[in-house]
Amino acid sequence: MVLVWESARNAARVYQKAIAGKEGNEVDPFELARALGVKVSVEPLKAQYSGFISKDAGKAPEVLLQSRESYERQRFTLAHEIGHYVERATLADDDDFSFSDLRSTDHYDLHEFYADEFAGELLMPKDAFVAAWMANPSLGYLADRFAVSKAAAAKRIDRLRKTGDIAA
Repeated sequence: MVLVWESARNAARVYQKAIAGKEGNEVDPFELARALGVKVSVEPLKAQYSGFISKDAGKAPEVLLQSRESYERQRFTLAHEIGHYVERATLADDDDFSFSDLRSTDHYDLHEFYADEFAGELLMPKDAFVAAWMANPSLGYLADRFAVSKAAAAKRIDRLRKTGDIAA
């Protein structure tokens, strides 16, 4: 039985190979969105939103990203929203859905967990991230190296510790 985090990471690796030429290579989420036919817009959203994805039956998915957030945060949010798309379109065979990425952690379910794991692996591939962390474990270095926020790098460290990929 494949666990949720394993399924999400495995799906990200498929796109690493398809887009970046090799499993374990980082993927630009904007490039992946184009390849998947996902329309991406960056606009001012209500303060509590980082982004959201919407997919109506028979139409291309659309992602809106918060324009007030850093490019690094937008990259993670887009990768996260693509994670929702991959989960719903490939695992659930769902053609009509929407997810909102709220800054609050009040609503954190398996869908959000899957999307976070997918985004983490897509932007910060396990082997490359562990090697970078071993060379320099500072959050600033890791965030710069993988073009993500310090919060995303910290979350990746936490998740890799929980799965035994980084020593506690």
